[in-house]
Formats: sequence, structure tokens, C-alpha cells
Amino acid sequence: MIPEKSPWLKFDYVLLFTTLCLIVYGLLLISSATTLPPGQAWPFWDNPVTKQVVYAAMGLILMVLVAVVDYRVLGSSPAGRALFPGAREEEFETVGLVLHHEQYSPHPRLRERFDLGHFLAAMAEGLLNPFYLINLGLLVLVLLVGQSTLGARRWIDLKLFPLQPSELAKFLMIIALARFLAANQEQIGHFVYLAGSLFLVGIPIILIFREPDLGTAVILLVVWLGMAVVAGARLRHIAIVGLVGLLSSPLLWFFFLSAYQKRRLFTFLNPQADPLGDGYNVIQSLISVGAGGWFGRGLGSGTQSQLHFLRIQHTDFIFSVLAEELGFVGALFLFSLFIVVLMRGVRIASSASDSFGQLLASGAVVLFLFQVWLNVGMNIGLLPVTGVPLPFISAGGSSLLSMLMIQGLLESVAVHRRRRDIVSRDTVIQALEYAP
Repeated sequence: MIPEKSPWLKFDYVLLFTTLCLIVYGLLLISSATTLPPGQAWPFWDNPVTKQVVYAAMGLILMVLVAVVDYRVLGSSPAGRALFPGAREEEFETVGLVLHHEQYSPHPRLRERFDLGHFLAAMAEGLLNPFYLINLGLLVLVLLVGQSTLGARRWIDLKLFPLQPSELAKFLMIIALARFLAANQEQIGHFVYLAGSLFLVGIPIILIFREPDLGTAVILLVVWLGMAVVAGARLRHIAIVGLVGLLSSPLLWFFFLSAYQKRRLFTFLNPQADPLGDGYNVIQSLISVGAGGWFGRGLGSGTQSQLHFLRIQHTDFIFSVLAEELGFVGALFLFSLFIVVLMRGVRIASSASDSFGQLLASGAVVLFLFQVWLNVGMNIGLLPVTGVPLPFISAGGSSLLSMLMIQGLLESVAVHRRRRDIVSRDTVIQALEYAP
């Protein structure tokens, strides 16, 4: 048996350093976007920069706590113990290590369990997953007692700070989906299991849609899609789901989209139709992006943000502030940091020692990539305004906490991965012999 390295030697410090750079970059932009006129000053604890620093400190602590916990603890399955009641904990890990390796085919005893009883048990375990139940509880709670702002009920007042459950749902659903897909990876080629995973993510999506928060709902749907592909879902089954969704889009338009969401879609198609109303932010954002040129007007010198033509510039439209004040070069630097995060995430996913770790890391990568694309596309007029924050850059406590905890998942997979070649197939078969 080859000795394991110290876990902290496998900590991805490049990912950590890049994340810290993004947070600092975001603080600089938030400071510039929230500058008050001469003679005015923010109260210390009301200053958006102060709040973001506090959230960043809390988030980094949570990230380290998530990272030091072996991610396999998050994926421990009672169903696995029912299948192999005599096996020890290390042998469950051994099974996961070897089945992940492409040169091994599943043991026949695993392939036989493709019946209705197995599916119902898998769904019951998915629905009773503690991470899933916590997620549903918070999403229901915000609809009942949440604060209503601009027609949206998205925040729970915790007195110390407002909590946005839809942001926390990103972290919790990555874990819940990874558990379900990893536990049923050999069955995911059957359409009913793919539909079951969609059902699991569909309930939170509907609750988030009711807030309403269309952007986060779409993000969770895309995360499900990416994780299902990684888990081995058949493309024709995914195409069927897409076709059903496309055919159902008229129902979504007439019965589910609110009036203001429809206006946002019309505004996306023609912002000039309502330049002082729904199209105002889109127009001002495009002006900001176009005014930056190569090097920008200088940090704190943008006319659109400093003169407050651009609204909510420190949250949804912070990329427009960056483009105007730091120009193309500043945006290119930001994208370079984003690319490093994505590359490290892909590296962690590809080197994960089991399917659960691979799915956790893949979900984190898909979420990060799609959320960046959604926010930047919104700022440059290529996508409708959805209110999705730019990861690590936009002001917002719940978003920053959620993204840092997701980074913690990546670090946990990196820290606790094990070599795949230290366990033989014979060891796995021996573990399976414990089954009756």
C-alpha cells in the first residue's frame, strides 16, 4: 500500500489564491461603484464594502470548514449499507474508487438491481436526503415569511444579515444531485432515473420560480443538465427532455411567467421601446461598456456609475462598471482569473477518485461557468436581465457565501482524493462477497 500524502499538500492553493484575487477585485469595484458625492459618507456598518469584507471573511471560514471535511461524508448512503450489510467503511470507499476507473465493468450484483423497487428506494433516499430537505425547508420558508422587495420575495431577515435561500440552494442542490446520480450511476442510462433526477431538482426550481427568481431557476436546471451528462445520461434521453420543455414553453409563458418577467423579455428584444422604464438599465449598461475603450476612464472615474445613471451598479451591473472604468484590459484580466478557476475545477473533477467527487466538482464548474456567462451576457445586451450576480465580484452576502462554500467542495475533492491504482479489483470483489 503506497502511503498517502498529507491532505494539505493536495490543497489547491492556486484555486485559493485566484479566489482571493477575485474577491479583492470585487471589493475595488464595489468601492468605486458605491462612492458617494463629496461631503457624504457611508456609516461604517452600512458601507457595502464593509459588508462585503465581513461576508468574505465568513465565507472563507466556511470554505475551509467544507474543505477539511472529507466529501465522502456528504455522500454516505444508507442504501449502500443495506446492499452490503457486512462490509466495513473502508470497503465502501474501495468500491467507489474502483468502479470509477474506466477499465473495470460493474459487478453483476450491481447490474441486477434495475427494478421498480430499486427505483422507488432511490427516489425515497433522494427526497429524504438531509441537504435536500434543508433546501426545501428554506425555500418554502422564504415564500411564507420572506421579505418582499420590488415584487420579489427572496430574503429571510436573520437580523444580523438577510439570507437568500435561492443562493444557498446552489450549494445544497449540487450535493443532493451528486448523491443521487453517484448512487444510481449504473442505472442513469434508463430514462426513468434521469426523469427522477429531474424531478428532484424540479421541486426547488418551481419554488424558486415562485419567488420569483428566474435566473437562479435556470442556473439549477443547467447544473442538473451538466451533472446528468457527466453521470452518463444518454443524449437521446436528454434530447427528449429538451423537446418536452420546448413544447411546454407556451404553458410557461401564459401561466407561469409574471408580467414583469415578460416585460424583461420584451425589453431584451427592444430596449428602446421603453428607454426610461424597463429598458433604462439595459441602455445605460451598454453605454457604460462602450465608453470604456481599451483602458477605461480610470477606477472611480466612470460617468455612468459615479453620476448614478447606471442603477444597481454594485450588484447586477458591476461588470458594466468594470468595463467603463478599467476598459477591455480590466475585463480581460477578470476573464483570466475566471479561466484559472474553471481550469482548476476541471482538473479537480478529472482527478477525483470516485464518481461522487467527480460529480460534485463538475456541478461546481458548470454552475460557475454558466453564472458568469449569464451575468456578462446580461451586461452586454446578449441575454435578458435576470438579476444573477457575477461570482465573487457583485456585492451580496448570500451569493458570496454560497460561492465560497462551493469552492470548499472543490477543495474537499482535491484534498481528499486518493490514488486509483492502490486498490485491486480482487479487493472489490472480496468486499462484494459480504452481500448475502
